Amino acid sequence: AAGDDDEEVIIEEMEPDSGTFGATDGAAAAAAVAMNKEANIAEDESAGEDDEIPEGTSPQEAEMLKIDNEKKTMSASDKLERSILWKAEGNDLFKKNEIFKAVDCYYHAILYCRELMSNPQYYPKLEHNDFQRKTAQDLCESVYTNLALVQTKYANTLAPDDAEMTKVLEEAVKSGSEALKINAKNVKAMFRRGMARSMLAKGAKNVEAQKILADAKADFLAVLAEDAQNREARAEAKAVQERIKALRKEEAEHEGKTFAFGATLSGIGAKEK
Repeated sequence: AAGDDDEEVIIEEMEPDSGTFGATDGAAAAAAVAMNKEANIAEDESAGEDDEIPEGTSPQEAEMLKIDNEKKTMSASDKLERSILWKAEGNDLFKKNEIFKAVDCYYHAILYCRELMSNPQYYPKLEHNDFQRKTAQDLCESVYTNLALVQTKYANTLAPDDAEMTKVLEEAVKSGSEALKINAKNVKAMFRRGMARSMLAKGAKNVEAQKILADAKADFLAVLAEDAQNREARAEAKAVQERIKALRKEEAEHEGKTFAFGATLSGIGAKEK
């Protein structure tokens, strides 16, 4: 079911053919912003193999450039194997509750194979086939779905007034959306994006919160359209609707008070005349 517990972070687990690959520590939140901005950009195939990293480049950007340079000498199979290994390590780290390291691994997994989702017919220089494209799509869908869960879980550990919470939840929404771009019927991605939006609305002002909650409700209803028996999605949809009603009532009461105050001022002005 879409709302199952955190153990479901392992989605369509893929076993590497051989070897292991160690993850590097990184500032996951910063990497998340850079990664999501470039989620659909293919690598620059015309750049040289020994590109130097410019001075002043942030650690996250430097790591991305390093990976892009490394990929220029890798085959499609090598890229996929590396991605699978990073994903597997991310899953293991998540189980150990090492969230930052898990996020870092998941982004590495995406960086190594994202361009392989492109159509081989239009990107012949990538030298991949339709099977490898489908493997990359399945892998990225799975990793983005995992990211939506891990990012939301991390946001839950932050204080409500922590500015980082909004940033992390927005990234969770983006991750869920990226998974749904690949597979529009991914109920786990729908549910997790809905949960991230529901949390995100708590830190927004009334009108904006209503918009965010409407999107969250749409996510939960989309889950129910695919899985009518999903009790968690049904409960979340109902809870979100109640919050929307409460916000609308609060908004109407505020508008009523504003109108009454304006009418009083008008009355006072008329008497003075």
